[in-house]
Amino acid sequence: MSRDAKIALILAAAAFLLFADVIFTGSGFYYRDVLRDYLPSRLVLRDAVMHGEFPFWNRFYSAGQPLAANPGFQAFYPLTWLVLFGIRGFQLGIVLHLAIAAAGMYLFLRSLALREESSLFGAIAFAFGGCMLSLTNLVPFLTSIVWWPVILCCARRRNFIGFTLSLAMLLLAAEQSAILQTSLLVLIAIAMSSERRKLLIGCVAAFAIASVQLIPALDLKRDVARSQPIAFDDAMAWSMPLDRPLELFYAHAFGTITDDGAEFTGARRYTPPRVPLILSIYCGVITALLAVAGIVHRVRGWAIALALMALSFVVAAGAQTPLGRALYDAGLFRSIRYPEKFVLGGVFAMIVLAAITFDAMVRDRRIAIALIAITALELAYHSFEVAPRKPSRFFDAPPIVNALRGEDRVFHLGALPGSGMRYPAGDQTYEALRATLVPFTPASYGIATVYEPDINLTTLLPTAEVMRSVWELRAPLPLLRMGNVGRVIVPASAGGVRVQRIETLPRYWFADRLVVARNHEEIARALNTITPHTALVDVASFVPACAELLSINEARNGATLRVRASAASFLVAGVTRHRYWHIAIDGREVDAVAANVAYQGIVVPAGEHVITMRYSNPLIVGFGIVSLLALAAALLWRYPSHKSSLDQTGGADG
Repeated sequence: MSRDAKIALILAAAAFLLFADVIFTGSGFYYRDVLRDYLPSRLVLRDAVMHGEFPFWNRFYSAGQPLAANPGFQAFYPLTWLVLFGIRGFQLGIVLHLAIAAAGMYLFLRSLALREESSLFGAIAFAFGGCMLSLTNLVPFLTSIVWWPVILCCARRRNFIGFTLSLAMLLLAAEQSAILQTSLLVLIAIAMSSERRKLLIGCVAAFAIASVQLIPALDLKRDVARSQPIAFDDAMAWSMPLDRPLELFYAHAFGTITDDGAEFTGARRYTPPRVPLILSIYCGVITALLAVAGIVHRVRGWAIALALMALSFVVAAGAQTPLGRALYDAGLFRSIRYPEKFVLGGVFAMIVLAAITFDAMVRDRRIAIALIAITALELAYHSFEVAPRKPSRFFDAPPIVNALRGEDRVFHLGALPGSGMRYPAGDQTYEALRATLVPFTPASYGIATVYEPDINLTTLLPTAEVMRSVWELRAPLPLLRMGNVGRVIVPASAGGVRVQRIETLPRYWFADRLVVARNHEEIARALNTITPHTALVDVASFVPACAELLSINEARNGATLRVRASAASFLVAGVTRHRYWHIAIDGREVDAVAANVAYQGIVVPAGEHVITMRYSNPLIVGFGIVSLLALAAALLWRYPSHKSSLDQTGGADG
């Protein structure tokens, strides 16, 4: 094993050492989207696989939604599957990515012909700096950005298989803004390489490997809320304040990050006031000073780094500059929210420039070691603020779960705007969020919910339409029944909640009356006249006869029902409709009818029948084959061998 490989492994081990509590005691990351989004969604994925089914469909959110096609679940990103080992596997995956970042950055900087000390300094600033540690609560960004140095290192070392596979990993992580920023970095790498053709082939191969995620995701986009333009104010909600680069020189220039956000004094610089999307951009004051020195003294690569930093910071500023409106009008931010995420590319370029400057200016080995030690210690101290953890008990099921177990669904009334739900301040904020089961967290414990806020804009359009009625009409009982809501989480005194049981309809039931109601306005008019077993449909073409359900066998991707009808009847399936549902009566495929706006209705003829409902996305199947073939081709790719020594890959062509 080479000396560089040994140092890279030591850096990776340092990541595990810094987060030894996660590895050995079961404590874990929880802040913001980890608790409310990423952990529940990964456990939903695990649930499907552990029940022996491919994760086509998510039965736990919003009466059912596509799973594998939704890039937010990262179902095809290989390291996501660590969640098969449970919550500890999920937490281990976060630390593993920090280890990849550290090792990858060291090797990339060495490929630039930098000394060991300079490369070590840059790797520490990148992997353990505020930006990367902030991404521990923004997992899709973390699983993307860690591959930047690996991609660039492989491009410089002419390791085309490594370039292809690492780029494919980033594409499988499928974070839109990360892909846009990566495209710019890869274009620069290609322009500076003498092997442009092979790198371009690697890009095509990487896309083909990732097509199993990218193509279904693009296809799904037209069916969900993101198919509609995002309003300017929503798209620009996290626009980076123009003075935030001051934080590069002082970690607490705008206050500190706490669970309740009360100590972050820069909140009012955002509209509406909030803590930053990227909690910290601080990567050590020495890093920032070296980057400035590099620009002043025009060290190697300063112009490219400065251009990337300037472009990144201006785009990240979003609505703070006229460019934000121009980019929105041009369509860039019509489906991508929160400009601040684009600061990541600029910080990466700054760290690379700082490492190059370190190499050019810090020649005394003792001074170099001292600067490395200072940076490592202050970033380690800062890590507890931007990557906080909770003990293992925090991830156990709270007591309220026992009152919610059952076959029917749960609705969280506290999620409604103006519900009066309040949470305690200080370090009890997340304890209360956990205890009250904020939306999406019930899925972590196998509890299905409905009518949750669409925080990612990925619910199907029929769901968005019925959600509008639920929220604007303040959760009327008929719509709760239609959604199979049997228990409601109701805000109680002192920020707590209680569980209220209500009479509901089962997941599958026969209607005794059909009423036309296709949108919010028609639903509002119909609610005063409908009976408990009325179905809202597009066209009321007949009077349904009596029928009964003989048996139900529900799975993760569908259900099998045995029914008996005296004449033509109407079966309502309280499962969200989508074009990839396949419904058959006695083996003969039939079309579903829109029922209760978001759900499915089936016209059942007289007699006893077996009805099967199966959800399967043909694009995932087809492009899954493409991805496997592309992966095999990449692994078998023969290319002329090149020396990978630093003498060959660095220096003159850098």
